[in-house]
Amino acid sequence: MAVWSSLNRSVVAVMSAMPPAAYAHACVWADGTTVSLRWLMEDYVAHMEHHLGQLSRQLGQD
Repeated sequence: MAVWSSLNRSVVAVMSAMPPAAYAHACVWADGTTVSLRWLMEDYVAHMEHHLGQLSRQLGQD
């Protein structure tokens, strides 16, 4: 948990320091799909919220 938490704090620091103009930068996946950096960051946050929900449910069941 400590490593996961530390990594995510680092990701938040990078996202917070990023100038808004960078949000429109294109990110191209290996399959050729193109998404904006904003989309990628929002998707990452949604993905982490999903995992936090899973952890919360598991900890609540113990």
